[in-house]
Amino acid sequence: MGRIAFVTDSTANLTAEQVTRAGVTVVPLTVVFGNQAYREGIDLSTEEFYELLAKAPALPTTSQPSVGEFADVFRGLLNDSDEVLCYVLSSRLSGTLRAAEAAAQMVAPDRIRVIDSWYASFGIAGPLLDGVALARAGLDADAIVGWWERVRAQVRSVFVLDTLEYLHRGGRIGGAAAVFGSLLQIKPLLTVQDGQLGLLDKVRTHRRAVERMLAEFARDTGQGGTW
Repeated sequence: MGRIAFVTDSTANLTAEQVTRAGVTVVPLTVVFGNQAYREGIDLSTEEFYELLAKAPALPTTSQPSVGEFADVFRGLLNDSDEVLCYVLSSRLSGTLRAAEAAAQMVAPDRIRVIDSWYASFGIAGPLLDGVALARAGLDADAIVGWWERVRAQVRSVFVLDTLEYLHRGGRIGGAAAVFGSLLQIKPLLTVQDGQLGLLDKVRTHRRAVERMLAEFARDTGQGGTW
């Protein structure tokens, strides 16, 4: 059984403890505030991001890791591993997957496999960490990739936005809609499914939004779905 190395990107939101325990290599995306660029999770923590966001006159932009960054990571890992499994942010949300695929072709396409998670955040982290556990239990790369492909087809991600401010600042909704929505305590429920971001519902108050999410969870898990 060859040794398998695991790679993901910073949108998986793994904690430092999870990264260390699982031995996963994280390739950071870049967050740009004005003229200043930060590597997510390295130069900029989550807490620091929200502090900057509150003060910034304009919304930040992001950029995916370069092909060269992925290539450097892959080359380093293949010095001590037989195969690399790279599980990254949905290709419908970012170009990260394409960069990783290009790097894999440059470095060792027969030893590196890049898989589209179809999700972000825990939708990446959960299956990824499970994949590490499967490898430690003795499963090979084919079995782990097959399991990821089955799981991602069953997962749905639902989350609530507590403010409409950044939808307005990003041009997704108009100023009047943002003002009235805030006055009425409108909370958008968003979903990521099959790699795409969409609006599930709009409800009033955070409490009702949480109740709706729990109802969705109960319905889906009762039908054998996965969150």
